[in-house]
Amino acid sequence: MNDALAWLFAVEAIGLAGFGIAFFAFPALRDRGWGFARPLGLIVVSYGVWMLSYAGLVPNSRLGYAVVAGVVLLAGGTALYARRHELRAWIRREWVTVVVGEAVFLLFFAGWVTYRAFDPAISGTEKPMDFMFLNASTLASNAPPADPWLAGHPVAYYYFGYWIFAGLGLISGVPTSIGFNLALATVAALSAGAIFSLVAGLVGASGGSRRAAISSGLASVVLLTVAGNLIGLWELASLYHVGGRGFFDWLAIDGIRPDQAGEAWRPERFWWWWTATRVINTVQGGTSVDYTIEEFPFFSFLLGDLHPHVMGIPFVLTGLGLAAALFLSPVPWGIAWWKRQLPFALLLALVIGALGFINAWDIAIITIVLVALVVIKTYRQRTSNLLVSAITALLPAAPVVLLALVAYAPFYFGTFSSQVPADAPIGATRFPTRPVHFLTVWGLFITILAPFAIVSVAGTARMYAEWAWTSLSGNVRDPQRYPVAISALWLLGVSLVVPFLVWAGIHLEVNAGASISDLGGRALSISPLALGAFAATLGALYMARHGASDGRLFAMVLLSIVLYLLYGVELIFVHDLFGNRMNTVFKTYYQAWILLSVIGGVAIHYWLSRRSSWSGWRSSVSTVAGVLAGGLVAIALYYPFASAATKAAGGPGPTLDGLAHVGADERAAIEWLSQNAPAGAVLVEAVGSGYTEFGRISSSTGIPTVFNWPGHERQWRGAGFDFGTREADVELIYVTEEVEAARRLLDKYDVRYVFLGERERNKYPSLKTEKFDSLGRRTFESGVVVIYDVRESSSE
Repeated sequence: MNDALAWLFAVEAIGLAGFGIAFFAFPALRDRGWGFARPLGLIVVSYGVWMLSYAGLVPNSRLGYAVVAGVVLLAGGTALYARRHELRAWIRREWVTVVVGEAVFLLFFAGWVTYRAFDPAISGTEKPMDFMFLNASTLASNAPPADPWLAGHPVAYYYFGYWIFAGLGLISGVPTSIGFNLALATVAALSAGAIFSLVAGLVGASGGSRRAAISSGLASVVLLTVAGNLIGLWELASLYHVGGRGFFDWLAIDGIRPDQAGEAWRPERFWWWWTATRVINTVQGGTSVDYTIEEFPFFSFLLGDLHPHVMGIPFVLTGLGLAAALFLSPVPWGIAWWKRQLPFALLLALVIGALGFINAWDIAIITIVLVALVVIKTYRQRTSNLLVSAITALLPAAPVVLLALVAYAPFYFGTFSSQVPADAPIGATRFPTRPVHFLTVWGLFITILAPFAIVSVAGTARMYAEWAWTSLSGNVRDPQRYPVAISALWLLGVSLVVPFLVWAGIHLEVNAGASISDLGGRALSISPLALGAFAATLGALYMARHGASDGRLFAMVLLSIVLYLLYGVELIFVHDLFGNRMNTVFKTYYQAWILLSVIGGVAIHYWLSRRSSWSGWRSSVSTVAGVLAGGLVAIALYYPFASAATKAAGGPGPTLDGLAHVGADERAAIEWLSQNAPAGAVLVEAVGSGYTEFGRISSSTGIPTVFNWPGHERQWRGAGFDFGTREADVELIYVTEEVEAARRLLDKYDVRYVFLGERERNKYPSLKTEKFDSLGRRTFESGVVVIYDVRESSSE
């Protein structure tokens, strides 16, 4: 409990420092960015320590963070004091919104801390990898941190998220074995607070009342951080034997069968909750040929992997918040914007750059959102056509992205290593997503957004119907009445034809068994998404010049982006080391879930505020959607309750210590190394494959070992990196009888400590330990665990 409170105090202190920035960055939001203050403060303070430590001016330590946070707090506090009358008036006016937002943050923090206490183990999946990066960032006195699984090299992964949470551990004094679980709870809480702030602000910008803003914000919180997809429908059908074998064979979702055992209210098969993220697949002859991942935030929090895409959620929302602030600002977009908004522009660049440093995929999505919004903003404030507006908007936007890269240049142009080959950066998908799988993942959002989307594009549909009729009859009296029509064919080409032609060319050239006959079937399968993206984009352009509220237009722009993303992954994937669309679907769907959760709150407000005035087909759409939404929300909420009850069952008991499951001897060795190993020390331990307990000593201490988790290291560093004979050298260190041969290898990698435990004895059955007593001395011994210090003589 004391650790959790100390950690929370550190988060709130950083948030207080961040509010001095947020108050001025988010003037259009009801809470003035209170929900963004914590993630914004974490980015600014962590960036300061990272950059100053890179330059050797400030250490990565509690003192370093205190200095930087103190400067940020002092500067923000001074600025707030200068505007104290405005601040006081805002508090009197919006204190309710702030209190609700703070309650959301604290509720999610407390809830996930409680859950993690019953499921704390840093074991299984890729938790050891995440723990390794967290400890590396904690141990580093300066940036960049050393790679604990590749001695002599810095981390080549995007590690800023780990750096941020390592900083919280340094500030609070909480050990990383506990901080790991507190970081997971913090991500959930920060995400909930940030989306509440954003959506409440957007609804306020749309003229909604305080009650409507709060309600909509809470709805988005549920969609983002609580709701699951609709896998619960099939789990319950299987559990209660609704549907025969033929139906479930057709459904083809791995693990869901008609003969599933269980009398309880939830499935009892091993790791049944995993199935929710492995929905989309194509099975041919009983073999999976299109394995993909469809993770969503609640699953991530439940699983407990502290991955970059998870840590990035609140910071992506912060980027969206800044994009919304820019969009809602009365300051016109253009070159002159830089003169009036220079501090905001620098802050925006700092956040955009951080997003790619936290999770490389996120810099792309925030850049797309920013570009789309400034194009729409320019199109809205000018009378020029879309192409001219786009060119005009992009000129002042380019420096923002350039500054984002320059701000983090040591990462982007230094330690980061791309997995994507320059000669073939994209591939063509072989199989389309089956509709039943797509609806299982997205059915809830489709239903909730349907009234908003359909009614919003209705005006566009009417305009185009009139334009088509008058054009055919030759009676177009005023072409300027149809401003969107001029760019219609260009949009159609971009959204439908060009991506499809790119896919077709790569597919026919590269994919085995591809033929011309594939093109028609694929065109048919993707047409709903393509037409949806096209309609949403035209709808946004129409709304921009027909008086739509800022919040509603913002949501419509995001919707068009989401539909383009979902359309794109049906055709193209990023050609990484996996060689298929699995990872592209994974990361793109995750970003789409975040965006749709934002849109969902705005859409629900629009739906509920307008439904009483709708008649005819609008009323029918509203009624049908309302009935469906009620049922689907219940199904979407079944998964989180059932899965959490399953996964936490049988845990070790209430503890936040992620290493509580580790044997006493090995745990004592980890603690000894953490307390006694000097800076720059290198250890050697048994090398093993990923997703195992191998590499635990280096992972748990941050002290580099010669080599571990080879597959992951190759993934991070690319096929061209030369790992030499590291794995064979480690084996030789343990099994050779020749003292001098072992000494040469230990010197080659500058090894200080040799670790000998259960894994080493099992991995190297011909292990020869006698030589280590000649090479150094036993500096730690407990049970079967021995640590040799080979930089000290055995006679000492």
